[in-house]
Amino acid sequence: MKLTVAKRITLLILATGLGLVLLVGVNIYLINEVFQKANFSTINTVPALQSLGEANSLFQRARINLIRHTTATDIQAKQKLELAFEDRKALSLKAFKAYETTLVGGKDKELYDQEKEMLEDYFSKVPKIFALSRSSVLLSPEESANQVSITANIRAELESIDAIGVAIAKKFEEHTKYNIELGNNGASAALAGKNVAVWIALAISILLLLVITVLGVLTKNAILRAIGAEPADLAVIARGFAEGNLNTKFDVKSDDTTSIASSIRLLQSTLNELVISLKTISAQHDAGDIDERVDVKRFRGGYAEMATGINKMVEGHIEMNEKAMAVVQAFGEGNFDAPLEKFPGKKAIINQCIEQVRGNIKHFIIDMNNMAKEHDAGNVEVLIDVASYKGAYADMARGVNSMVLGHIDVSNKSISVVKGFGEGNFDIPLAKFPGKKALINEAVENTRSNIKAFIADMNEMAKQHELGDIDVKIDEKKYQGVYADMADGVNQMVAGHLNVKRKALGVVSRFGEGDFDVPLEKFPGKKNLR
Repeated sequence: MKLTVAKRITLLILATGLGLVLLVGVNIYLINEVFQKANFSTINTVPALQSLGEANSLFQRARINLIRHTTATDIQAKQKLELAFEDRKALSLKAFKAYETTLVGGKDKELYDQEKEMLEDYFSKVPKIFALSRSSVLLSPEESANQVSITANIRAELESIDAIGVAIAKKFEEHTKYNIELGNNGASAALAGKNVAVWIALAISILLLLVITVLGVLTKNAILRAIGAEPADLAVIARGFAEGNLNTKFDVKSDDTTSIASSIRLLQSTLNELVISLKTISAQHDAGDIDERVDVKRFRGGYAEMATGINKMVEGHIEMNEKAMAVVQAFGEGNFDAPLEKFPGKKAIINQCIEQVRGNIKHFIIDMNNMAKEHDAGNVEVLIDVASYKGAYADMARGVNSMVLGHIDVSNKSISVVKGFGEGNFDIPLAKFPGKKALINEAVENTRSNIKAFIADMNEMAKQHELGDIDVKIDEKKYQGVYADMADGVNQMVAGHLNVKRKALGVVSRFGEGDFDVPLEKFPGKKNLR
């Protein structure tokens, strides 16, 4: 079958289109492969390091709570430190548990299991230290001689558990370095993949260039041999070109290599190629491949100048976008002083938008810092001025104010109840707080319950003594800490008064028997009223 000029041009276009589709398809596939390898750090290494860092940080804070527990001098402080320790422990183990989702390979699992075993060993020894530490402040006067022994035991246990804590910290550090190594390996693999992609793309491009060149040469030779046409027909065709019609069909003789028709055919081919290139570049940019440019080498003369001008215009817009996005990225990293050069003409609207965002955020930061400073100085009524913001910034300011007012309200209500306790009103109610704020309710109600129980026990003892049952005492075992000490003190005071009365009545009894020389021991202080 003989190939006509039209068919040769069609074949050239199809070959070029198929070659470009093949090149774009292979490039997209290879880019995706490189992305997967390069993105390893984002989807694995960063979350893994975050989980390990959070687990280690919370673990170290738990260690500090343990040490503070051994140095605390009252049982209430120790109880609070125990709760704080358990909270840090739970959060640390939760963060450590989250690391399981990022495990990669046998070594990673081995390090994780070692850390898990060491943490379990560490936390298993804590209850014993807590028990020794609590016992050190609960010793009775008769047991005070055991204080030195208990202190020595606490020190020994702390030295033992601290060695485990240091080993855990080192293991976390080793594990962190291993994750960094995994991330670096992923980057190396991505670099190697990139090099392969470049060579494959280059090979396809060369092959495509060879195919297009061969077809172009064949087509050129065919055009040179093409058949010419009537001048009137060529004028119509040329007028169509001027009006943007590049699809006009006409016949050219097969043995004509120098006709105007063959030249017009070549012009038509060139213009079509430029349009196709522009459409292809536009589609590639829409798909995110903004590095693609019009191949200037494929054109000559004014068409090459047109391609060069288009490329420069596109590069100018891309450069402007990159500069603006660099400032936005700096905002995301917390740098709100990153400069942005002033763009000319209507491009200046980008400067206006960026500076508006910068101004709003910096204004919000200043207001927050000022509010924090005023609250630290005791001016708790100071709030962010919501009216100075709009949209989401106003919502942010309103949210911060609401949160602060909520905490102040909780504090005021709690202090009001404690003030009532100080004035002797133990029935003053406290509103029930939601979530973790309920710990405040628990603490206040526990205090209320202990004090009211102690008052009830004292009244009951007084009542029984008035009825003659002077052996009744307050049950010290019902209480803990200072409340137990208070119960013991009341019991001892009452027992002391009863002892004085018994001795005095014993002497009076001897008087009744006629023995007026019976001695009475000398009582201290105001008890010496004989």
